[in-house]
Amino acid sequence: DLQVNNGFLETAISEKSKKRELRGARVDGKSHKVVWSAVLLLDMVAEKLAAAATLPLVAAHAGNLVIDLLRFFESRARYLVLSAGALNSSARLRTITARHLGLASQCLSLVVALLPHIRATLVAHISTTTDDDPQTETKIVQGLDELQREYLDHHHRILSKFVSIISEMLDTVAKTAMTDCNSFAANVVKNVEAMHSVLSKLLPPEQLQEVFTNIFDLVATKITSIFVDDDGVVSSVQNLATPSSPKQRNAADRKRIADDLRFIVLHLSKLQAVPTSSSLRRLDTFITEKFASISSSASSATN
Repeated sequence: DLQVNNGFLETAISEKSKKRELRGARVDGKSHKVVWSAVLLLDMVAEKLAAAATLPLVAAHAGNLVIDLLRFFESRARYLVLSAGALNSSARLRTITARHLGLASQCLSLVVALLPHIRATLVAHISTTTDDDPQTETKIVQGLDELQREYLDHHHRILSKFVSIISEMLDTVAKTAMTDCNSFAANVVKNVEAMHSVLSKLLPPEQLQEVFTNIFDLVATKITSIFVDDDGVVSSVQNLATPSSPKQRNAADRKRIADDLRFIVLHLSKLQAVPTSSSLRRLDTFITEKFASISSSASSATN
């Protein structure tokens, strides 16, 4: 594990880490699931900070090295994971998975959590002799502030990528929604649950809730747009109706669509550590108003 106590980095490689298992890094009481490259990065940063603390005259140089190390790590992580550069690298990955993205986001969060400690250590030991540029401290602080913005932007883009993955899935399975709503609903639930299974093991609760609140909003919006045309009419009515289909048959088909869509709401509402959002309640209301009422009207007309 890697811990920060009173502003000092402490590292201890456990037996589990030797087996390349996922390890935790705890900063100010919060745990981050990170990969070995992030631990190696922080070991290198710790060496530079130790040099700055031991020899204040080299603190400014150590600070510049720290900034270069952190910027290099962020840029490579952005290229390899977020931009999928690892597919063409020696890693020979076939795809970038949600787990890769989740681990990358946690590595970034770890560095962001450590930046205040890194800044405080460097500022405390930067030499103020006349041989140094009086603006040295300002430049180091500005460099670290810029790094923090880059890391936060990168992290935000990864969280947005999770939503984009679900959006792409919805666009693909939407083609079957009108003809086989049962398969459509099953695919939506399967993919969202798979995403949740991965991220619930990696992301802290507040980030998990942020991601799935956006995912639920996306699902509700997409489903509504699939089954309602621009005039607010349920599009499935026309697709389900055929010249030889009696009204009772249409009512039964519409009821099945309502049941399939409620299957989505029911299962997404049960995801652990993710509170039911207003988007899912809005989707449930849409199903009731647009399908149940239509089915009831059609059934009444046959009596």
